[in-house]
Amino acid sequence: MKALRARFLNWYRPLRRRYRELGAAGFARWFLLKRIGKPIIDGLDRHMLRQSQVGTEPVFANERFPWAAAFENEWKAVRRELDAILEYREHLPPLHSLQPDQSNISYDDKWRTFVISGWGHRSDRNARRCPETARLLSEVPGVITAFYSIMAPGTHVPRHRGITRGVVRCHLGLIVPPKEKGRCEIQIDEECYRWEEGRLLVFDDVYKHEVWNETDEERVVLLFDIVRPMGWSGRLAHRLVLALMRVSPFVRAARRNEEAWEDQVEGVIPAS
Repeated sequence: MKALRARFLNWYRPLRRRYRELGAAGFARWFLLKRIGKPIIDGLDRHMLRQSQVGTEPVFANERFPWAAAFENEWKAVRRELDAILEYREHLPPLHSLQPDQSNISYDDKWRTFVISGWGHRSDRNARRCPETARLLSEVPGVITAFYSIMAPGTHVPRHRGITRGVVRCHLGLIVPPKEKGRCEIQIDEECYRWEEGRLLVFDDVYKHEVWNETDEERVVLLFDIVRPMGWSGRLAHRLVLALMRVSPFVRAARRNEEAWEDQVEGVIPAS
């Protein structure tokens, strides 16, 4: 009986400490992701990696994605729409104001966003504000998330990793400070990469990555996640992961926050 009680206390005490640290709502989110969701996702991730049709390396050749050339050929249209949005940059939300669970990597106002799609939920109002960008995204199979990622001078995003192997992350360089201005790059796994305006960088964000903008200028990319090209069972596994994420407290809260922000700026940021 004593041994059983000791095992129970060893299990219970860390949970109690976590509850006291996070509060009821925060604890529920943490428990759902870490104790229930993460083991399921980890198992599915291993299968999706085996099913990958584009390899398993950290960074992919753009030639593996037939739609990539269209973004590079038409990037100036995306840039023009971005420039119009940036006239209202003081109204654009910091990442953590939409996704509080990202406060470990976004904790000030230096990293702002303009969301077109989030975990499969498209923002029709924002899409109307950047129709050419939305059109290009609509021609990519399996877009899950898409937003302008706007980093002010001095932004640093600590080393972190994505949630699932079922997606591939894409960065289209739109505003990139010149090299002589200083360090402005992303480290993916053990290699550093510098964005180029009009060029795509396609990578697996489950590899740990870190971002610096140590220049005195803004850096902006169009960030979008797509379903990793996989065999049929890999695609099925990803649909399960996406379904779990879309009903999670994290995604539901982010969607509510995004819709509230859109209501606030209705009539402030015009449609194109």
